[in-house]
Amino acid sequence: MTGNDNSRAAHDILDWVLSFLEDNEGYRVWPDMVPGQIYRAQPDRAPLSGKSLDTVFDEFKTGILPGITHWNHPGFAAYFNSSATLPSVMAEAVSAAVNTNTMLWKSSPAGTEIEQKTLDWLQKMLGLTGFTGITYDGGSASSFHALAAMRENFLGPEYRKAGLFGLTGDHPVIYLTEQTHNSIHKALITLGFGTDSFQYVRVNDDFSMDTLNLCELIASDKRSGRQPACVVATLGSTSCTALDPVDDIAKICREEGVWLHVDAAHGGSAAVLPEVREKFDGWEKADSIVVNPHKWLFIPLELSVLFVREPGVLKNAFHFSAEYLKTKQDGRIESYMDYGIPLGRRFRCLKLWFSLNYHGIDFYRRKIEQHLSLARLVYDALDRSEDFEIMAPQPLSTTCFRALPGSGEDADSFNERLMDAINGTGRFFISHTRLNNRFVLRHVVSGVKVTEKHIQGFLSLLMEIKQHMDN
Repeated sequence: MTGNDNSRAAHDILDWVLSFLEDNEGYRVWPDMVPGQIYRAQPDRAPLSGKSLDTVFDEFKTGILPGITHWNHPGFAAYFNSSATLPSVMAEAVSAAVNTNTMLWKSSPAGTEIEQKTLDWLQKMLGLTGFTGITYDGGSASSFHALAAMRENFLGPEYRKAGLFGLTGDHPVIYLTEQTHNSIHKALITLGFGTDSFQYVRVNDDFSMDTLNLCELIASDKRSGRQPACVVATLGSTSCTALDPVDDIAKICREEGVWLHVDAAHGGSAAVLPEVREKFDGWEKADSIVVNPHKWLFIPLELSVLFVREPGVLKNAFHFSAEYLKTKQDGRIESYMDYGIPLGRRFRCLKLWFSLNYHGIDFYRRKIEQHLSLARLVYDALDRSEDFEIMAPQPLSTTCFRALPGSGEDADSFNERLMDAINGTGRFFISHTRLNNRFVLRHVVSGVKVTEKHIQGFLSLLMEIKQHMDN
Protein backbone atom coordinates (compact mmCIF):
# COMPACT_ATOMS: atom_id res chain seq x y z
CA MET A 1 0.00 0.00 0.00
CA THR A 2 1.06 3.57 -0.59
CA GLY A 3 1.27 6.13 2.17
CA ASN A 4 -2.04 7.59 1.01
CA ASP A 5 -3.68 4.14 1.08
CA ASN A 6 -2.45 3.52 4.62
CA SER A 7 -3.68 6.93 5.73
CA ARG A 8 -7.12 6.28 4.25
CA ALA A 9 -7.31 2.81 5.83
CA ALA A 10 -6.19 4.18 9.20
CA HIS A 11 -8.89 6.84 9.07
CA ASP A 12 -11.46 4.18 8.18
CA ILE A 13 -10.40 2.16 11.24
CA LEU A 14 -10.63 5.26 13.43
CA ASP A 15 -14.09 6.00 12.06
CA TRP A 16 -15.14 2.44 12.94
CA VAL A 17 -13.72 2.81 16.49
CA LEU A 18 -15.59 6.09 16.99
CA SER A 19 -18.82 4.56 15.70
CA PHE A 20 -18.37 1.45 17.85
CA LEU A 21 -17.80 3.46 21.02
CA GLU A 22 -20.80 5.64 20.26
CA ASP A 23 -23.23 2.75 19.73
CA ASN A 24 -22.42 -0.96 19.90
CA GLU A 25 -25.86 -2.24 20.90
CA GLY A 26 -26.31 -3.87 17.50
CA TYR A 27 -23.82 -6.55 18.53
CA ARG A 28 -24.58 -9.59 20.65
CA VAL A 29 -23.04 -9.10 24.10
CA TRP A 30 -21.96 -12.74 24.24
CA PRO A 31 -21.16 -14.36 20.87
CA ASP A 32 -23.00 -17.37 19.48
CA MET A 33 -19.86 -19.49 19.25
CA VAL A 34 -18.56 -22.94 20.13
CA PRO A 35 -15.03 -23.57 21.44
CA GLY A 36 -12.47 -23.82 18.63
CA GLN A 37 -14.64 -22.11 16.01
CA ILE A 38 -12.48 -19.01 15.61
CA TYR A 39 -9.25 -21.03 15.80
CA ARG A 40 -10.28 -23.46 13.07
CA ALA A 41 -11.38 -20.64 10.77
CA GLN A 42 -7.89 -19.11 10.75
CA PRO A 43 -5.24 -20.34 8.26
CA ASP A 44 -2.64 -22.85 9.43
CA ARG A 45 0.26 -20.49 8.66
CA ALA A 46 0.86 -16.75 8.65
CA PRO A 47 0.77 -15.25 5.13
CA LEU A 48 4.05 -15.28 3.20
CA SER A 49 3.26 -11.95 1.58
CA GLY A 50 1.60 -9.08 3.37
CA LYS A 51 -1.90 -7.72 2.83
CA SER A 52 -3.28 -4.23 2.70
CA LEU A 53 -4.33 -2.62 5.98
CA ASP A 54 -7.95 -2.38 4.89
CA THR A 55 -7.93 -6.08 3.92
CA VAL A 56 -6.54 -7.03 7.33
CA PHE A 57 -9.19 -4.94 9.08
CA ASP A 58 -11.93 -6.49 6.94
CA GLU A 59 -10.69 -9.92 8.04
CA PHE A 60 -10.87 -8.74 11.65
CA LYS A 61 -14.48 -7.67 11.18
CA THR A 62 -15.53 -10.91 9.50
CA GLY A 63 -13.32 -13.46 11.26
CA ILE A 64 -12.62 -12.14 14.77
CA LEU A 65 -15.25 -9.57 15.73
CA PRO A 66 -18.10 -12.14 15.65
CA GLY A 67 -16.30 -14.04 18.42
CA ILE A 68 -15.84 -11.06 20.75
CA THR A 69 -17.61 -10.81 24.09
CA HIS A 70 -18.42 -7.11 24.25
CA TRP A 71 -17.41 -5.77 27.65
CA ASN A 72 -18.14 -2.23 26.40
CA HIS A 73 -21.76 -3.18 25.67
CA PRO A 74 -24.37 -1.68 28.05
CA GLY A 75 -25.91 -5.15 28.34
CA PHE A 76 -22.71 -6.57 29.84
CA ALA A 77 -23.49 -7.18 33.53
CA ALA A 78 -21.11 -10.04 34.36
CA TYR A 79 -17.93 -10.27 36.45
CA PHE A 80 -16.79 -6.68 37.06
CA ASN A 81 -17.24 -4.69 33.91
CA SER A 82 -14.30 -3.02 32.18
CA SER A 83 -15.66 -0.39 29.80
CA ALA A 84 -13.77 2.46 28.16
CA THR A 85 -14.41 6.01 27.05
CA LEU A 86 -13.00 7.73 23.96
CA PRO A 87 -10.06 9.63 25.54
CA SER A 88 -8.65 6.49 27.12
CA VAL A 89 -8.94 4.56 23.85
CA MET A 90 -7.21 7.37 21.97
CA ALA A 91 -4.50 7.42 24.62
CA GLU A 92 -3.87 3.72 23.94
CA ALA A 93 -3.19 4.55 20.30
CA VAL A 94 -0.91 7.43 21.24
CA SER A 95 0.97 5.28 23.75
CA ALA A 96 1.46 2.55 21.15
CA ALA A 97 2.66 5.12 18.61
CA VAL A 98 5.33 6.65 20.84
CA ASN A 99 6.08 3.10 22.12
CA THR A 100 8.14 4.27 25.07
CA ASN A 101 9.41 1.97 27.80
CA THR A 102 8.99 3.30 31.35
CA MET A 103 11.50 0.92 32.95
CA LEU A 104 13.97 3.73 33.81
CA TRP A 105 13.63 7.46 34.16
CA LYS A 106 16.25 7.76 31.42
CA SER A 107 14.34 5.44 29.10
CA SER A 108 11.20 7.58 29.48
CA PRO A 109 11.38 10.72 31.65
CA ALA A 110 7.83 11.78 30.80
CA GLY A 111 6.45 8.24 31.24
CA THR A 112 8.00 7.97 34.70
CA GLU A 113 6.96 11.38 35.97
CA ILE A 114 3.44 11.34 34.49
CA GLU A 115 2.85 8.00 36.20
CA GLN A 116 4.00 9.51 39.50
CA LYS A 117 1.85 12.62 39.12
CA THR A 118 -1.28 10.86 37.82
CA LEU A 119 -1.23 8.35 40.66
CA ASP A 120 -0.85 11.24 43.10
CA TRP A 121 -4.05 12.64 41.57
CA LEU A 122 -5.80 9.28 41.89
CA GLN A 123 -4.74 8.88 45.50
CA LYS A 124 -6.25 12.27 46.38
CA MET A 125 -9.44 11.46 44.43
CA LEU A 126 -9.91 8.39 46.62
CA GLY A 127 -9.27 10.27 49.86
CA LEU A 128 -5.87 8.66 50.53
CA THR A 129 -2.55 10.24 51.48
CA GLY A 130 0.95 9.03 52.21
CA PHE A 131 1.09 6.20 49.67
CA THR A 132 3.31 5.66 46.65
CA GLY A 133 1.56 4.33 43.55
CA ILE A 134 2.89 1.94 40.91
CA THR A 135 0.98 0.56 37.92
CA TYR A 136 0.82 -3.06 36.80
CA ASP A 137 -1.23 -4.80 34.16
CA GLY A 138 -3.96 -6.14 36.47
CA GLY A 139 -5.08 -6.64 40.04
CA SER A 140 -3.52 -10.09 40.18
CA ALA A 141 -0.09 -8.64 39.38
CA SER A 142 -0.59 -5.75 41.80
CA SER A 143 -1.51 -8.10 44.64
CA PHE A 144 1.41 -10.37 43.78
CA HIS A 145 3.85 -7.48 44.16
CA ALA A 146 2.15 -6.30 47.36
CA LEU A 147 2.46 -9.76 48.88
CA ALA A 148 6.09 -9.97 47.75
CA ALA A 149 6.70 -6.78 49.73
CA MET A 150 4.90 -8.37 52.69
CA ARG A 151 7.18 -11.41 52.42
CA GLU A 152 10.24 -9.14 52.34
CA ASN A 153 8.97 -7.37 55.44
CA PHE A 154 8.22 -10.64 57.23
CA LEU A 155 11.41 -12.55 56.41
CA GLY A 156 13.84 -9.63 56.50
CA PRO A 157 17.06 -9.07 54.56
CA GLU A 158 18.41 -12.57 55.26
CA TYR A 159 15.80 -13.96 52.90
CA ARG A 160 17.52 -12.48 49.84
CA LYS A 161 20.63 -14.49 50.64
CA ALA A 162 19.23 -17.71 52.08
CA GLY A 163 16.00 -17.98 50.10
CA LEU A 164 12.92 -19.78 51.32
CA PHE A 165 14.69 -23.10 51.70
CA GLY A 166 17.25 -21.54 54.00
CA LEU A 167 14.59 -20.18 56.37
CA THR A 168 12.79 -23.34 57.39
CA GLY A 169 12.24 -22.16 60.97
CA ASP A 170 9.55 -19.64 60.02
CA HIS A 171 5.90 -20.68 60.05
CA PRO A 172 4.04 -17.69 58.60
CA VAL A 173 0.25 -17.46 58.63
CA ILE A 174 -1.83 -15.53 56.09
CA TYR A 175 -5.41 -14.70 57.12
CA LEU A 176 -8.04 -14.87 54.36
CA THR A 177 -11.78 -15.47 54.04
CA GLU A 178 -13.93 -17.46 51.65
CA GLN A 179 -14.42 -14.18 49.78
CA THR A 180 -10.71 -13.55 49.11
CA HIS A 181 -9.94 -13.36 45.40
CA ASN A 182 -8.29 -16.44 43.94
CA SER A 183 -5.36 -14.37 42.64
CA ILE A 184 -4.25 -13.92 46.25
CA HIS A 185 -3.93 -17.67 46.69
CA LYS A 186 -2.00 -18.03 43.43
CA ALA A 187 0.35 -15.20 44.38
CA LEU A 188 1.03 -16.64 47.83
CA ILE A 189 1.75 -20.10 46.44
CA THR A 190 4.10 -18.62 43.83
CA LEU A 191 5.86 -16.65 46.56
CA GLY A 192 6.52 -19.82 48.54
CA PHE A 193 3.67 -19.68 51.05
CA GLY A 194 2.16 -23.15 50.92
CA THR A 195 -1.52 -23.69 51.44
CA ASP A 196 -0.72 -24.80 54.99
CA SER A 197 -0.02 -21.12 55.72
CA PHE A 198 -3.58 -20.13 54.79
CA GLN A 199 -5.87 -19.48 57.73
CA TYR A 200 -9.50 -18.90 56.83
CA VAL A 201 -11.36 -16.43 59.00
CA ARG A 202 -15.07 -16.93 59.49
CA VAL A 203 -17.39 -14.48 57.71
CA ASN A 204 -20.45 -12.68 59.04
CA ASP A 205 -23.93 -12.93 57.56
CA ASP A 206 -23.01 -10.16 55.09
CA PHE A 207 -19.89 -12.16 54.03
CA SER A 208 -17.50 -9.69 55.65
CA MET A 209 -14.59 -10.84 57.81
CA ASP A 210 -15.46 -11.68 61.42
CA THR A 211 -12.87 -9.72 63.40
CA LEU A 212 -13.59 -11.60 66.63
CA ASN A 213 -12.70 -14.84 64.90
CA LEU A 214 -9.61 -13.16 63.41
CA CYS A 215 -8.40 -12.30 66.92
CA GLU A 216 -9.11 -15.84 68.11
CA LEU A 217 -7.16 -17.37 65.23
CA ILE A 218 -4.18 -15.05 65.69
CA ALA A 219 -4.01 -15.88 69.39
CA SER A 220 -4.29 -19.61 68.69
CA ASP A 221 -1.60 -19.51 66.00
CA LYS A 222 0.80 -17.63 68.27
CA ARG A 223 0.28 -20.18 71.04
CA SER A 224 1.14 -22.98 68.62
CA GLY A 225 4.38 -21.29 67.54
CA ARG A 226 3.15 -19.99 64.20
CA GLN A 227 3.84 -16.39 63.18
CA PRO A 228 1.01 -14.17 61.91
CA ALA A 229 2.35 -12.44 58.80
CA CYS A 230 -0.49 -10.85 56.86
CA VAL A 231 -4.22 -10.20 56.79
CA VAL A 232 -5.81 -9.82 53.36
CA ALA A 233 -8.93 -7.66 53.62
CA THR A 234 -11.31 -7.04 50.74
CA LEU A 235 -13.32 -3.96 49.84
CA GLY A 236 -15.72 -5.23 47.20
CA SER A 237 -15.29 -8.99 46.96
CA THR A 238 -15.71 -10.55 43.54
CA SER A 239 -18.61 -12.81 44.48
CA CYS A 240 -20.85 -10.27 46.20
CA THR A 241 -18.85 -7.03 46.81
CA ALA A 242 -18.59 -7.75 50.53
CA LEU A 243 -16.81 -5.01 52.47
CA ASP A 244 -14.53 -6.15 55.27
CA PRO A 245 -14.41 -3.94 58.42
CA VAL A 246 -10.99 -2.59 57.53
CA ASP A 247 -10.77 -0.06 60.36
CA ASP A 248 -11.12 -2.81 62.99
CA ILE A 249 -8.81 -5.10 61.05
CA ALA A 250 -6.20 -2.35 60.80
CA LYS A 251 -6.21 -1.90 64.59
CA ILE A 252 -5.66 -5.63 65.07
CA CYS A 253 -2.84 -5.67 62.51
CA ARG A 254 -1.13 -2.71 64.15
CA GLU A 255 -1.33 -4.31 67.59
CA GLU A 256 0.02 -7.61 66.28
CA GLY A 257 2.64 -6.17 63.94
CA VAL A 258 0.98 -7.85 60.95
CA TRP A 259 0.97 -6.59 57.36
CA LEU A 260 -2.45 -5.44 56.11
CA HIS A 261 -3.14 -5.81 52.40
CA VAL A 262 -6.44 -4.39 51.09
CA ASP A 263 -7.83 -5.73 47.84
CA ALA A 264 -10.04 -2.92 46.55
CA ALA A 265 -9.51 -3.77 42.89
CA HIS A 266 -13.16 -3.19 41.99
CA GLY A 267 -14.66 -1.35 44.93
CA GLY A 268 -11.86 1.14 45.51
CA SER A 269 -12.93 3.39 42.65
CA ALA A 270 -16.22 4.08 44.44
CA ALA A 271 -14.26 6.05 47.04
CA VAL A 272 -14.28 8.91 44.55
CA LEU A 273 -17.72 9.55 46.10
CA PRO A 274 -17.25 11.16 49.54
CA GLU A 275 -20.53 9.63 50.76
CA VAL A 276 -19.27 6.13 49.92
CA ARG A 277 -15.83 6.67 51.38
CA GLU A 278 -17.00 6.05 54.94
CA LYS A 279 -17.54 2.41 53.97
CA PHE A 280 -13.78 2.21 53.43
CA ASP A 281 -12.79 3.64 56.82
CA GLY A 282 -9.42 2.27 57.84
CA TRP A 283 -8.01 1.49 54.41
CA GLU A 284 -5.76 4.50 54.79
CA LYS A 285 -3.97 2.52 57.54
CA ALA A 286 -3.13 -0.39 55.24
CA ASP A 287 0.38 -1.33 54.19
CA SER A 288 -0.75 -1.96 50.62
CA ILE A 289 -3.90 -1.32 48.58
CA VAL A 290 -4.89 -2.43 45.09
CA VAL A 291 -7.30 -0.36 42.96
CA ASN A 292 -8.05 -1.12 39.29
CA PRO A 293 -8.95 1.94 37.19
CA HIS A 294 -9.75 -0.49 34.36
CA LYS A 295 -12.71 -1.76 36.38
CA TRP A 296 -14.79 1.24 37.41
CA LEU A 297 -12.99 4.31 36.10
CA PHE A 298 -13.72 3.44 32.46
CA ILE A 299 -10.14 2.77 31.41
CA PRO A 300 -9.46 -0.05 28.91
CA LEU A 301 -7.50 -3.07 30.04
CA GLU A 302 -4.85 -3.19 31.41
CA LEU A 303 -4.33 -0.72 34.27
CA SER A 304 -4.10 -1.63 37.94
CA VAL A 305 -2.57 0.49 40.70
CA LEU A 306 -0.74 -0.71 43.79
CA PHE A 307 -0.45 1.83 46.59
CA VAL A 308 2.22 0.99 49.15
CA ARG A 309 2.91 2.72 52.45
CA GLU A 310 6.63 1.87 52.47
CA PRO A 311 7.89 1.73 48.86
CA GLY A 312 11.37 0.87 50.08
CA VAL A 313 10.14 -2.53 51.21
CA LEU A 314 8.71 -3.24 47.76
CA LYS A 315 11.95 -2.05 46.17
CA ASN A 316 13.99 -4.33 48.43
CA ALA A 317 11.94 -7.27 47.23
CA PHE A 318 12.70 -6.70 43.54
CA HIS A 319 15.72 -4.47 43.05
CA PHE A 320 18.53 -6.22 41.23
CA SER A 321 20.50 -4.02 38.87
CA ALA A 322 22.85 -4.71 35.98
CA GLU A 323 25.59 -2.59 34.44
CA TYR A 324 23.60 -1.97 31.26
CA LEU A 325 20.77 -0.47 33.32
CA LYS A 326 22.83 1.98 35.40
CA THR A 327 22.35 5.69 34.71
CA LYS A 328 23.65 8.99 36.03
CA GLN A 329 20.16 9.71 37.40
CA ASP A 330 20.21 6.73 39.77
CA GLY A 331 19.42 7.85 43.31
CA ARG A 332 17.93 11.15 42.17
CA ILE A 333 14.64 9.78 40.86
CA GLU A 334 12.98 6.37 40.98
CA SER A 335 13.01 3.84 38.17
CA TYR A 336 9.92 1.63 38.04
CA MET A 337 11.89 -1.44 37.00
CA ASP A 338 13.00 -1.64 40.65
CA TYR A 339 9.44 -2.22 41.86
CA GLY A 340 8.47 -5.42 40.13
CA ILE A 341 9.30 -8.31 37.87
CA PRO A 342 8.78 -6.58 34.49
CA LEU A 343 11.66 -4.69 32.92
CA GLY A 344 9.66 -3.62 29.90
CA ARG A 345 6.78 -1.36 30.98
CA ARG A 346 4.18 0.22 28.71
CA PHE A 347 3.26 3.87 29.18
CA ARG A 348 -0.06 2.57 30.49
CA CYS A 349 -0.70 5.51 32.81
CA LEU A 350 -1.14 7.83 29.83
CA LYS A 351 -4.72 6.62 29.36
CA LEU A 352 -5.57 7.52 32.95
CA TRP A 353 -3.92 10.93 32.52
CA PHE A 354 -5.93 11.53 29.31
CA SER A 355 -9.18 10.48 30.97
CA LEU A 356 -8.80 12.48 34.18
CA ASN A 357 -7.94 15.58 32.20
CA TYR A 358 -10.79 15.11 29.72
CA HIS A 359 -13.57 14.06 32.10
CA GLY A 360 -12.66 15.67 35.42
CA ILE A 361 -13.44 14.18 38.83
CA ASP A 362 -17.11 15.22 38.77
CA PHE A 363 -17.77 12.94 35.79
CA TYR A 364 -16.64 9.89 37.74
CA ARG A 365 -18.67 10.91 40.76
CA ARG A 366 -21.81 11.31 38.66
CA LYS A 367 -21.32 8.01 36.86
CA ILE A 368 -20.65 5.92 39.96
CA GLU A 369 -23.52 7.58 41.80
CA GLN A 370 -25.75 6.73 38.84
CA HIS A 371 -24.53 3.13 38.88
CA LEU A 372 -25.35 2.76 42.56
CA SER A 373 -28.87 4.07 41.91
CA LEU A 374 -29.43 1.79 38.91
CA ALA A 375 -28.19 -1.21 40.86
CA ARG A 376 -30.69 -0.39 43.57
CA LEU A 377 -33.48 -0.63 40.99
CA VAL A 378 -32.41 -4.19 40.23
CA TYR A 379 -32.13 -5.10 43.90
CA ASP A 380 -35.50 -3.60 44.86
CA ALA A 381 -37.36 -5.15 41.92
CA LEU A 382 -36.05 -8.64 42.70
CA ASP A 383 -36.53 -8.19 46.43
CA ARG A 384 -40.22 -7.35 45.86
CA SER A 385 -40.80 -10.26 43.51
CA GLU A 386 -42.15 -13.56 44.79
CA ASP A 387 -40.21 -15.33 42.03
CA PHE A 388 -36.74 -14.35 43.23
CA GLU A 389 -34.72 -14.12 46.41
CA ILE A 390 -31.82 -11.81 47.30
CA MET A 391 -28.75 -13.77 48.37
CA ALA A 392 -26.46 -11.04 49.75
CA PRO A 393 -26.52 -7.38 50.78
CA GLN A 394 -25.74 -4.80 48.10
CA PRO A 395 -23.05 -2.45 49.44
CA LEU A 396 -22.03 -1.31 45.94
CA SER A 397 -23.54 -2.09 42.52
CA THR A 398 -23.69 -5.90 42.38
CA THR A 399 -26.97 -7.74 42.95
CA CYS A 400 -26.71 -11.38 44.04
CA PHE A 401 -29.98 -13.23 43.56
CA ARG A 402 -31.58 -16.40 42.35
CA ALA A 403 -34.89 -17.52 40.97
CA LEU A 404 -37.32 -19.71 42.89
CA PRO A 405 -38.36 -22.54 40.58
CA GLY A 406 -42.09 -22.81 40.02
CA SER A 407 -41.79 -26.58 39.79
CA GLY A 408 -39.93 -29.10 41.88
CA GLU A 409 -36.71 -28.67 39.87
CA ASP A 410 -33.42 -28.34 41.73
CA ALA A 411 -32.83 -24.62 42.31
CA ASP A 412 -29.16 -24.72 41.33
CA SER A 413 -29.77 -26.33 37.95
CA PHE A 414 -32.79 -24.10 37.32
CA ASN A 415 -30.76 -20.95 37.90
CA GLU A 416 -27.91 -22.19 35.74
CA ARG A 417 -30.38 -22.81 32.91
CA LEU A 418 -31.87 -19.36 33.52
CA MET A 419 -28.43 -17.73 33.25
CA ASP A 420 -27.64 -19.63 30.06
CA ALA A 421 -30.98 -18.62 28.56
CA ILE A 422 -30.41 -14.93 29.31
CA ASN A 423 -26.88 -15.00 27.91
CA GLY A 424 -28.08 -16.98 24.90
CA THR A 425 -30.31 -14.12 23.79
CA GLY A 426 -27.23 -11.97 23.14
CA ARG A 427 -28.97 -8.98 24.72
CA PHE A 428 -27.46 -9.29 28.20
CA PHE A 429 -24.61 -11.18 29.80
CA ILE A 430 -24.55 -12.12 33.50
CA SER A 431 -22.38 -14.46 35.55
CA HIS A 432 -22.70 -16.56 38.68
CA THR A 433 -21.03 -17.41 41.96
CA ARG A 434 -21.67 -19.66 44.94
CA LEU A 435 -22.76 -18.28 48.30
CA ASN A 436 -23.46 -20.61 51.20
CA ASN A 437 -22.89 -23.41 48.69
CA ARG A 438 -25.80 -22.30 46.52
CA PHE A 439 -25.69 -21.32 42.83
CA VAL A 440 -26.24 -17.56 42.75
CA LEU A 441 -26.70 -15.17 39.82
CA ARG A 442 -24.84 -11.85 39.72
CA HIS A 443 -25.87 -8.64 37.98
CA VAL A 444 -23.28 -5.85 38.00
CA VAL A 445 -23.82 -2.21 37.04
CA SER A 446 -20.51 -0.59 36.12
CA GLY A 447 -20.52 -0.01 32.35
CA VAL A 448 -20.13 3.57 31.24
CA LYS A 449 -23.11 3.39 28.83
CA VAL A 450 -25.65 1.70 31.15
CA THR A 451 -28.92 3.59 31.62
CA GLU A 452 -32.28 2.86 33.24
CA LYS A 453 -33.49 1.61 29.85
CA HIS A 454 -31.00 -1.24 30.03
CA ILE A 455 -31.92 -2.06 33.61
CA GLN A 456 -35.62 -2.27 32.79
CA GLY A 457 -34.79 -4.29 29.68
CA PHE A 458 -32.84 -6.80 31.74
CA LEU A 459 -35.56 -7.12 34.37
CA SER A 460 -38.24 -7.64 31.72
CA LEU A 461 -36.17 -10.31 29.98
CA LEU A 462 -35.39 -12.02 33.28
CA MET A 463 -39.05 -12.18 34.29
CA GLU A 464 -40.13 -13.32 30.82
CA ILE A 465 -37.60 -16.17 30.62
CA LYS A 466 -38.31 -17.25 34.19
CA GLN A 467 -42.07 -17.42 33.47
CA HIS A 468 -41.43 -19.38 30.30
CA MET A 469 -39.23 -21.88 32.18
CA ASP A 470 -41.89 -22.29 34.87
CA ASN A 471 -44.49 -23.09 32.22
